[in-house]
Amino acid sequence: MGHYTVIVLDFETTACLPRYGDRAIEIGAVHIENNRIIDSFQSLMNPGFHVNSFITSYTGISNAMLQTAPPCEKVLAARRIYPNAPNHKMGTLVDYCDIETDGTFHRVLADAEMTGRLWIGMINDIKTTYGLNEVPFGLMQKITKTSKAKTPAHLSRIAKKQHKLE
Repeated sequence: MGHYTVIVLDFETTACLPRYGDRAIEIGAVHIENNRIIDSFQSLMNPGFHVNSFITSYTGISNAMLQTAPPCEKVLAARRIYPNAPNHKMGTLVDYCDIETDGTFHRVLADAEMTGRLWIGMINDIKTTYGLNEVPFGLMQKITKTSKAKTPAHLSRIAKKQHKLE
C-alpha cells in the first residue's frame, strides 16, 4: 500500500447544531506519519458572532480571543463512509465500529487516539466492503466531495479499475 500521512482533527464549537448557526471556534490538528506524531497545529476561528457565557466558561475561549481570529471554514464530515450510523458523534462511531475504548472522551489525547483508530477502521471497512486493495489518500479526499448516494457506486468503480490493473 502506498505511504501517506494522516491528520487527526479536533474542534471546539459553539454547540453541535450547525443548521441552527452553531460554528467551530477552535481547531487542533495532529500530523501522524509512520505511526508517530510529527507536528501539530492549533488555531482559534471567529464564528462571526459573540459566543455565550456558557461556551466561554466551558471552553475557556472568550469573545476577546475570537475577535482577531480568522473566520470559520466549512468542515466536511466522514458521513459518507458510515451513512447508516445513528449519528456521527465520535462515541457513537466508536461503538458502531466495535473499537475498544476505556470510555474516556473529550480529552484531546483520548479523542485523537480514538479518531486515529476510526480512520484505520474506516480504511479497512472500505477495503473489505468494496474489495479495494488499497485506499489512497486522494480517494478519501474524493469521497468527501461525492454525495452519499453516489459513494458506493464510485467506490465499486475504483475497485474494478484496481483489479483491471493487476
